[in-house]
Amino acid sequence: MIAEGNGAAGRAVLPTLAATLALLRGEEAREGAPLGARSGEILGQVDLVRETDRVRARLAEATLAALCAGHFPGDPVVPGAHLLGCMADLAGWIDAAAVVVERCVFRALVRPQAGVWAQARAERGKVVAEIVIDGEARPAAVAWLVRR
Repeated sequence: MIAEGNGAAGRAVLPTLAATLALLRGEEAREGAPLGARSGEILGQVDLVRETDRVRARLAEATLAALCAGHFPGDPVVPGAHLLGCMADLAGWIDAAAVVVERCVFRALVRPQAGVWAQARAERGKVVAEIVIDGEARPAAVAWLVRR
């Protein structure tokens, strides 16, 4: 993440969708183009599903496991930075200009398993992105993104 230049505490500018898609295609990033650590690798392993009011993507278990390398060996947990990057990338499908994280809450650990989804929807001028796990009553993580 790149800190926003206006000094707003608690906000960060995340990679643009165009930069992430370029990374997925194996293209070189333009000088100064912000790129996320590895969030594009997560979305690169799934098919995006556009529904009437949201976009959803099932995250590949093998890719989630690879992102956990070295992160709590023996008890893997997907790093929150990767989850947030994934939510931000998906939010770009709703509003490509929504790259500023206004707020993010991690409610539960996300482990590399089947049935992990990222989803995003527009809500009151913002994009709400979530990580949800099949069978769980509430999202494991929620991020609210706004325009720069």
